[in-house]
Amino acid sequence: MTIKTPDRVELMERVDEDGHSVAAILLHEAVSSGSREMFVDAVESIDWASQSPALAKQAVDLALEVGCHLVAAQLAAKGHELFPDDPALERIAHVLAPPKLVRTGLPPVPGLGASMQWLREHQGDYGGKWVVIRNGELLAASDSREELSNELDGLDSLTEILVAKLS
Repeated sequence: MTIKTPDRVELMERVDEDGHSVAAILLHEAVSSGSREMFVDAVESIDWASQSPALAKQAVDLALEVGCHLVAAQLAAKGHELFPDDPALERIAHVLAPPKLVRTGLPPVPGLGASMQWLREHQGDYGGKWVVIRNGELLAASDSREELSNELDGLDSLTEILVAKLS
């Protein structure tokens, strides 16, 4: 008699009695441990093509939470590649993408100095929060990147803004 054992993809697609996928549980346990290495190992063990866009977004948030910023950017890019019709993953991938130098010799960004000054003056007031600043004026502040992203939807323009998580 042969006993069929599930392969890794089948295992990661399974859900517990509360509807949580094995992959999600694995990621949360890695974050709870506080170990970046364990989190990276968990991310690498998951077949992302068999997962949902919601898990991809959750994994990006968890990567940022545990301090794995490069992994977060890679997860966002992979999520957008796998789920190109998901607007939230598109926005997250864009925000976390490496900076691109488009042109040099441009005049300085107006208001950048004022925004940097605002950061220096108010960092203690907004510790642990994500902030959006333009021309030295606070446009939005939130406890999570996702909440901040939702607040950005209401802005008329996303040009010349500074986004930062304050410590």
